Amino acid sequence: MSAFTGTAQLYGRAKLDIEAITVERGGIAVRPGLVYGEQAGGMAAALRKLTALPIVPVISGGAGVYTVREDEFMEVIALLAAAVDLGPGTISLAHGERSTLADLLSAFAAADGRRCRFIPVPWQPIYGMLRIGESMRLPLPFRADSLLGLVHTAPELLGQDQLIRLGIKFSAFNSGATAWS
Repeated sequence: MSAFTGTAQLYGRAKLDIEAITVERGGIAVRPGLVYGEQAGGMAAALRKLTALPIVPVISGGAGVYTVREDEFMEVIALLAAAVDLGPGTISLAHGERSTLADLLSAFAAADGRRCRFIPVPWQPIYGMLRIGESMRLPLPFRADSLLGLVHTAPELLGQDQLIRLGIKFSAFNSGATAWS
């Protein structure tokens, strides 16, 4: 979901270029939401690690994050790979309702049996500190560019008509759940 017209993220702009090439050559470009689950990696794993802190900063100012369960994501990838009647285009793989970072972090903490204290923080100072840390080549939990992806999310989901035609529906993120299945 980092790739969308007007994104400031380097990662998102690179993904847009790759999507354009994919569609130009007749393929389907996939935009997954934040993939979460028992074995999820990437941004979900980085956010989950934050819940080990005694006080967890919650970035304020974002519109919310589109999510997709890892098992559903893999099932849909297999369905899309086998589909023969889909034309080229971009398809977002995520539930249509965004989740807040606080809900995500609370659920990750609960899944690991943790109770956290959350403190809202504006994203700009965190972004600045991450940029400084990157310039000093410090090992960081995630990149400043990734923070932009949490704050400035895609304005809409694409290709939902294709998913409806295939009978695909994603589960909503359940902030009260401690298990992902």
